Amino acid sequence: MDKPQQATDYNLKYKELISGKDARFLCEQFERGEEKRMESLHDRFSKPLGKWTELKRSLEELDVKHDFHEREVWWCSLGINVGHEQDGKNEMFERPVLIMRKYSKDFMSIIPLTSQDKTGRFSFPLYAGGRKQSALISQQRAISSKRLSRKMLKIGSGTFRKITESVRNLYPIR
Repeated sequence: MDKPQQATDYNLKYKELISGKDARFLCEQFERGEEKRMESLHDRFSKPLGKWTELKRSLEELDVKHDFHEREVWWCSLGINVGHEQDGKNEMFERPVLIMRKYSKDFMSIIPLTSQDKTGRFSFPLYAGGRKQSALISQQRAISSKRLSRKMLKIGSGTFRKITESVRNLYPIR
């Protein structure tokens, strides 16, 4: 029962801290080695969820038809997500994504890309637009075409085949 109460205390204290009521709390937490906990709370309270919600409403109202295809990389409004899910950046909450499968003219499966050098079975290194990228295959998901904003490029069929193979290896069907 201590843990839930402690989490509530942290949340209340953090709200006080960001409103300027209790600066000592921050010092106490750093002295106790609670940096990671404080960073987590900071991230939780500092994400601009209101701005993303407004943009998401605008995207929903759009009547745009994008002509997208598998193997293409597009800028996509992924928004603000939870925990370690890949967020979008800038005022449009965008990130490059690779279109893996086109299900219909309005719906697809994508893999977010990052410029960070990621290694291991959960990502796939590639060059896109002359820059080294990593495809975050563990974060593959289905999205509406309303989230797409502009096409960047189309990757080669050999690279796409290798990414598809990595996805299959990550999610083996038995």
